[in-house]
Parts: sequence; C-alpha cells; structure tokens
Amino acid sequence: MHTLHWIAVKAESRQEAFDIATVSLLPSDEGYRLADWSDWHVVGGGRWSKSQYKDSQDMIISYAEQSDEFMKVLSNIKQYRIKYMNEKLLKLDSGFDKLKSDIVDYISNDCKLNNDREFDFSRWEIKEAITMLSSEWTPDSGFYDHSEFTAKFQYLEERLDKPEQSRLEYLVPVDFHF
Repeated sequence: MHTLHWIAVKAESRQEAFDIATVSLLPSDEGYRLADWSDWHVVGGGRWSKSQYKDSQDMIISYAEQSDEFMKVLSNIKQYRIKYMNEKLLKLDSGFDKLKSDIVDYISNDCKLNNDREFDFSRWEIKEAITMLSSEWTPDSGFYDHSEFTAKFQYLEERLDKPEQSRLEYLVPVDFHF
C-alpha cells in the first residue's frame, strides 16, 4: 500500500528541506531507518506528484511562501486522524471486553492464549488507537515533525506562532510504500 506523508522540516531553502528529508530517510550506518515501517519511498510526493517515482522538490510547501496551503495540508491530516480515531472508537467497547478475557485466559493457562483467540483483530485495533494517541509515526499518522522526532503537531504549531521560526518551516511530501 502507499500513503502520502508530510514531513515538517526546518530549513533555509526548499533545496535544504528536500536534502534534509532525503538524507534522514536513508538507513544509518547502524542500519536504523527513520520510517522503519516502510520498505521504500519517494521524496516529493511520488504517485501524488508529476514526478511519480523520481525524487522531486515539486510539491514541497514553504510556510513563508504558501502559509494557506501549508495550513490546509495540516488541517486535512488532522481531519483524517479524527476520522481514523472515530473508526477505532466504534470498535473499542467489544475490543476491551475481549482483551480482558484474553488476559484472564493468559494468566489462567500458563501464559498461553486459546488458539481460537490468538489472532483476534480487536487487540490490533486497540494497539493502533494507542499508537496514534502516543504520537508514534506510523503508516496512518500522515505527518512527522523532523525537528522534534514525533508525529505530534504541537511543536510545529508553536514554531509557526513565532515569525522568525515560521519562515524556516517546510512540508516535504513523501510517498511511502508499506
């Protein structure tokens, strides 16, 4: 699957923002990868851009030059997350009951689950909701603040409130495959 993410980058220019995003997504010497949930990516929007599968600066948004578009992207990501979490919320009641039952079974059965419940989808739904609440960067978060290494919007929004910092803010689109 593909997902479009926007990485907030603090930079002096569009080129520097592009370079920071590109380099930060490369594996480290130790093998660590920033977006370890993805198997490959295209910086610049990929299938959402004219460049398709070639890294490009085309869709990078500068807050100083395009503040309305910048804020619209953030708003769209927030709306997506709200919809996502509403979907999780609908599934939590039965999920918590199943989780409690699984915990009791696990305790009672020498740290083993009953085979018929081993791959229950409700635990995954709960895990995904917790992951989003924890501001972890996942295929579903749609946004990553490179300056603070989090999927929270809070720190970027604080920087945008300061004119001397806001002029350095860029959103770099990345098409991730996972």
